[in-house]
Amino acid sequence: MGLPEIPKVSVSRCDAINLLFTSIAAEELALSKVIREEARKLEKGICLSCNLCDLFEINESVNSILKTIIQKELVLLLKLEEVAKLDERCCCCDEHRHR
Repeated sequence: MGLPEIPKVSVSRCDAINLLFTSIAAEELALSKVIREEARKLEKGICLSCNLCDLFEINESVNSILKTIIQKELVLLLKLEEVAKLDERCCCCDEHRHR
């Protein structure tokens, strides 16, 4: 089995940059939802836990997820910085030429 055929789509440089910004925003939104759910898990765990051991286990789980989110945030920041540089150098449309 080979690689699937990817249809060729013509996208302008400006559109590509906007799509990259949009993808970063979408990832940020998804991460915010994960953080919100982790907060809910922690609140529920505090209410339902019977002992300190349970709390430590819940805390360790939330901590692990948050560490992963922080790593993802760093990658997104680097991506955002690179896309912003591309956007500054773009001069393919009126919007960018009049800066």
